[in-house]
Amino acid sequence: MDNVSQILESSEELRAIVELAGNGISLLDTNGVFLYANPFFRNMTGYTMEELRKESCITLSSPEYRELSKLAVKKAIECGNVTNFKKNCRRKDGFLMTAYMSLSYIKQ
Repeated sequence: MDNVSQILESSEELRAIVELAGNGISLLDTNGVFLYANPFFRNMTGYTMEELRKESCITLSSPEYRELSKLAVKKAIECGNVTNFKKNCRRKDGFLMTAYMSLSYIKQ
């Protein structure tokens, strides 16, 4: 978590962009576990940051999308990014929502 905090705090402008974005933004480790999620993402999913740290983009995927989510994370690591990935995700209240996303791998 220290690296995430350092990255976001290194630039006040970057932090403002991420925190105020009208889209969900999250940072994941190489296993898809949440390291950070901006307020829009937390509000959209209903999870607190503490709860998200115990989850991953795979565990929040509906069952039929879990394997595809694992493959998308793997592909992003191998190729650098994945664009226009669509899946159903589980919110904290159990509601399934459709998410359209792009994944980028930043080696840190």
